[in-house]
Amino acid sequence: MKRVLMIAMGRSGSTVTMKYIKQLLGQNDRGLELLNYNSGEEHFGLDQHGNEKIGKYDAMRGAGIINKESIKFGRLLRHTADYRYELQRRFENLKAFGWPSTKVLSEDWRLLPPSQREEMNNSYDIVLTMDRRDFTEGAVSTFYAIYQNKWHRDHGQDAFDVSTRIRLHPKAIKRYIDEYNEYCTLVSQLTIHTAHLEYEILFDVKEFQRILSTFCRLPFNKDPKLPLLKGQSYFDRRNSIMNYDHLKIIEKQYMGEKNVTYIPRTGIDN
Repeated sequence: MKRVLMIAMGRSGSTVTMKYIKQLLGQNDRGLELLNYNSGEEHFGLDQHGNEKIGKYDAMRGAGIINKESIKFGRLLRHTADYRYELQRRFENLKAFGWPSTKVLSEDWRLLPPSQREEMNNSYDIVLTMDRRDFTEGAVSTFYAIYQNKWHRDHGQDAFDVSTRIRLHPKAIKRYIDEYNEYCTLVSQLTIHTAHLEYEILFDVKEFQRILSTFCRLPFNKDPKLPLLKGQSYFDRRNSIMNYDHLKIIEKQYMGEKNVTYIPRTGIDN
């Protein structure tokens, strides 16, 4: 069974990508973010039939038994000792269970010691990375996900509520760009790196499937369909974010200040 590791920026489409890949491989399409306590899922090895056992729990409710100062908006804060303890416990579980396919957000990957990042990187058959080049969209998507505590949308579920018009602080754009530059450094340190994907590829699902089959040697699906729905259009964003155009100006200026260089997209840029 192929083991796939995805190391991704937040709001880059990595959840729908990993869900799709696990379906291609005939694996349990749950357990998508097993190092993150707030994902609400945990891996418990294989059952007697060789199937993955994925535990589902309410992370917000479970967080109630942890130091309350480590909790904000029902989520365990990454900078706390409680979160680091959970991260290490989950790392050891994944190692004990033979490194099942999962994704890791860049914020969690950064928190692992270099030796553990190297060990995890070298333990997978396929290592993918994924980002989002539109930093304003990434920051806005992050804001709505946190504000509404809604991170993904299954088929049949309501879209994000963007009826309230707001202004987003430019610091959100700068923070996302700073995280991207740090992410690029982490990606450059990978010894095994199969392919790099970018959010926009999800809007051309046939090309998305071609890249997975050609460069990652994953099974081919002649009629590919994404298992989750994508977000709002640019038009909707501009209607709900009053200073959207100003944020785009800030994005361009700050990218120049920080000398941002995009990671080449597999099958597109190289």
